[in-house]
Amino acid sequence: MKVRTAFVAAVFMLCGALAVVAQPTTTILAALEYQKPKNGMVKQYEDGRKQKAAWHKQQNDPQALYVWETLTGEGTGTYIVGRLNQHWADFDKPPFPIRPTSTSTTRSSAPTSSL
Repeated sequence: MKVRTAFVAAVFMLCGALAVVAQPTTTILAALEYQKPKNGMVKQYEDGRKQKAAWHKQQNDPQALYVWETLTGEGTGTYIVGRLNQHWADFDKPPFPIRPTSTSTTRSSAPTSSL
Protein backbone atom coordinates (compact mmCIF):
# COMPACT_ATOMS: atom_id res chain seq x y z
CA MET A 1 0.00 0.00 0.00
CA LYS A 2 2.84 2.43 0.82
CA VAL A 3 4.55 1.67 -2.49
CA ARG A 4 1.34 2.39 -4.39
CA THR A 5 0.82 5.70 -2.53
CA ALA A 6 4.43 6.71 -3.19
CA PHE A 7 4.03 5.81 -6.88
CA VAL A 8 0.83 7.87 -7.24
CA ALA A 9 2.47 10.83 -5.47
CA ALA A 10 5.50 10.59 -7.79
CA VAL A 11 3.25 10.53 -10.87
CA PHE A 12 1.39 13.67 -9.68
CA MET A 13 4.66 15.47 -8.99
CA LEU A 14 5.99 14.51 -12.43
CA CYS A 15 2.79 15.78 -14.09
CA GLY A 16 3.11 19.06 -12.18
CA ALA A 17 6.72 19.45 -13.24
CA LEU A 18 5.83 18.78 -16.89
CA ALA A 19 3.03 21.36 -16.73
CA VAL A 20 5.50 24.02 -15.59
CA VAL A 21 7.97 23.11 -18.35
CA ALA A 22 5.21 23.22 -20.98
CA GLN A 23 4.37 26.88 -20.25
CA PRO A 24 5.33 29.28 -23.06
CA THR A 25 8.38 31.42 -22.37
CA THR A 26 6.89 34.52 -24.00
CA THR A 27 3.46 36.01 -23.69
CA ILE A 28 1.66 36.89 -26.91
CA LEU A 29 -0.75 39.80 -26.64
CA ALA A 30 -3.37 41.52 -28.75
CA ALA A 31 -3.60 45.29 -28.28
CA LEU A 32 -7.14 46.28 -29.27
CA GLU A 33 -9.00 49.58 -29.08
CA TYR A 34 -12.73 50.01 -29.65
CA GLN A 35 -13.68 53.25 -31.40
CA LYS A 36 -17.21 54.45 -32.16
CA PRO A 37 -17.53 57.39 -34.57
CA LYS A 38 -20.00 60.15 -33.73
CA ASN A 39 -23.27 60.19 -35.66
CA GLY A 40 -22.75 61.56 -39.17
CA MET A 41 -18.95 61.51 -38.90
CA VAL A 42 -18.19 58.00 -40.23
CA LYS A 43 -16.69 59.35 -43.48
CA GLN A 44 -14.43 61.75 -41.55
CA TYR A 45 -13.40 58.91 -39.22
CA GLU A 46 -12.58 56.57 -42.13
CA ASP A 47 -10.58 59.32 -43.87
CA GLY A 48 -8.62 59.83 -40.64
CA ARG A 49 -7.95 56.09 -40.40
CA LYS A 50 -6.60 56.12 -43.96
CA GLN A 51 -4.31 59.05 -43.10
CA LYS A 52 -3.05 57.21 -40.04
CA ALA A 53 -2.42 54.05 -42.10
CA ALA A 54 -0.44 56.10 -44.61
CA TRP A 55 1.59 57.62 -41.78
CA HIS A 56 2.43 54.16 -40.40
CA LYS A 57 3.48 53.05 -43.90
CA GLN A 58 5.66 56.17 -44.24
CA GLN A 59 7.35 55.28 -40.92
CA ASN A 60 8.08 51.73 -42.23
CA ASP A 61 6.06 50.24 -39.38
CA PRO A 62 6.97 46.52 -39.24
CA GLN A 63 3.81 45.60 -37.31
CA ALA A 64 0.47 45.20 -39.07
CA LEU A 65 -2.37 47.43 -37.89
CA TYR A 66 -5.78 45.75 -38.25
CA VAL A 67 -9.17 47.49 -38.42
CA TRP A 68 -12.51 45.70 -38.15
CA GLU A 69 -15.99 47.20 -38.34
CA THR A 70 -18.82 45.75 -36.26
CA LEU A 71 -21.74 45.34 -38.65
CA THR A 72 -24.41 43.70 -36.47
CA GLY A 73 -25.28 43.27 -32.83
CA GLU A 74 -24.88 45.42 -29.76
CA GLY A 75 -21.73 47.23 -30.93
CA THR A 76 -22.91 48.03 -34.47
CA GLY A 77 -20.90 50.89 -35.91
CA THR A 78 -17.93 50.31 -33.61
CA TYR A 79 -14.48 49.89 -35.14
CA ILE A 80 -11.94 47.59 -33.52
CA VAL A 81 -8.40 48.80 -34.17
CA GLY A 82 -5.38 46.86 -33.04
CA ARG A 83 -2.29 44.79 -33.42
CA LEU A 84 -1.92 41.05 -32.96
CA ASN A 85 1.07 38.96 -31.88
CA GLN A 86 2.47 41.68 -29.61
CA HIS A 87 4.96 41.15 -26.80
CA TRP A 88 5.44 43.32 -23.72
CA ALA A 89 8.75 44.58 -25.16
CA ASP A 90 6.87 45.95 -28.18
CA PHE A 91 5.15 48.42 -25.86
CA ASP A 92 8.41 49.42 -24.17
CA LYS A 93 10.35 50.10 -27.37
CA PRO A 94 8.15 51.12 -30.31
CA PRO A 95 9.80 50.73 -33.74
CA PHE A 96 9.52 54.49 -34.48
CA PRO A 97 8.90 57.70 -32.54
CA ILE A 98 5.39 58.20 -31.22
CA ARG A 99 3.28 60.53 -33.36
CA PRO A 100 2.65 63.87 -31.63
CA THR A 101 -0.70 63.94 -29.86
CA SER A 102 -3.36 66.43 -30.78
CA THR A 103 -4.13 69.38 -28.55
CA SER A 104 -7.20 69.44 -26.35
CA THR A 105 -8.95 71.86 -28.75
CA THR A 106 -8.65 69.48 -31.69
CA ARG A 107 -9.41 66.48 -29.52
CA SER A 108 -12.84 67.88 -28.66
CA SER A 109 -13.73 67.88 -32.37
CA ALA A 110 -12.52 64.31 -32.96
CA PRO A 111 -14.89 62.11 -34.96
CA THR A 112 -15.17 59.44 -32.24
CA SER A 113 -17.77 59.49 -29.51
CA SER A 114 -16.01 56.85 -27.43
CA LEU A 115 -12.70 55.04 -27.22
